[in-house]
Amino acid sequence: MVLDHWRAVCPWPGPSWTEGGNWPKELFAADLDRLEASGWELYDIDADPAETHNLATIEPERLRI
Repeated sequence: MVLDHWRAVCPWPGPSWTEGGNWPKELFAADLDRLEASGWELYDIDADPAETHNLATIEPERLRI
């Protein structure tokens, strides 16, 4: 998701379908809770177009938008 110049990314369980390996056939509430609690990354794509600096821990309010 891109909002303004911020991009939120949830790479769980891996950065891509292939690299994720054993994707579950179904996601359950516990999976979604775990994902929501720790699975998000945040990037300022104007300042960091290569998405190398995850800002989720220092900008948690932006993830809630």
